[in-house]
Amino acid sequence: FWASTLYGHDSNSGFKTGALETGNNVNYFGLMIGADITHQTSLGNLRSGLAFHSGTGKSSSKGDLQYTKNDVDFWGATFYENWTNNNFSVTVDLGLSRNSNDVEQNLPAWVDMGSKLKADIDSEMLTAGITGEYLYNLSSIDIVPHAGVRYVQLKTERFDTTTQSGEKLFDTAEQKQNLWQFPVGVRLSTTYSLDSGWAVSPQADLSVIPVTGDTNAKTHIRTYGINASDTLSSTIVDDTSFSGQLGVKAQKGNVSFGINYNLDASEHQTGQGAMAVFNYNF
Repeated sequence: FWASTLYGHDSNSGFKTGALETGNNVNYFGLMIGADITHQTSLGNLRSGLAFHSGTGKSSSKGDLQYTKNDVDFWGATFYENWTNNNFSVTVDLGLSRNSNDVEQNLPAWVDMGSKLKADIDSEMLTAGITGEYLYNLSSIDIVPHAGVRYVQLKTERFDTTTQSGEKLFDTAEQKQNLWQFPVGVRLSTTYSLDSGWAVSPQADLSVIPVTGDTNAKTHIRTYGINASDTLSSTIVDDTSFSGQLGVKAQKGNVSFGINYNLDASEHQTGQGAMAVFNYNF
């Protein structure tokens, strides 16, 4: 059994929405809990697991658009399966995350429609991935090169934008983006055995992640009461990003604790995250 606390801060800027430049800052907190079981086969060891996550966050806009804030709640589940044969292993995973967003945007006084626009927006992310890695045991360090493929589908359900008084202004159609990621990297780790019986294992991981697919989102908007509609094109992700992680794990008997810090960066985005993990094996 294992449990992990989550914290993250993401920042992006310079993305294009039509002729405007946009960005935002995001902070989120959450919790993951899971369990997995390992069993031996004639072809190697299999480990099957299921995890659930839930959390909350806030975002605020920056750039050319009117100030916009979002209160978000998220929850979901992930199934994972790992196969290991000697030094080679393959992991596959399938996950679904749902998001509930309460969005408000400031309006200038000259618009004469109140001070804010509001929208309740539901969205989801479906992801599936496969990763292969090979362990090289050296005298004082383990080197694990890894490569994988990940499919991500982002879906935002249809929603209405209203004034503070509840009057409907805009109807935004459902939209989907399909992304493919190809992470390639290497992980380094080593283990120190202490006289107290604890084993301490620091590790570092560095990856480069090319991305293809619907990196631009097209949003179709219709205005209530008049025969008018428009389509906005927005960049949602850069074509290449880099990911780095530093962590340390301490294990004694059936119990282990870990702390990890990760940094993701690309041309327009920077994300930082921290995790504290507790694991109990029996």
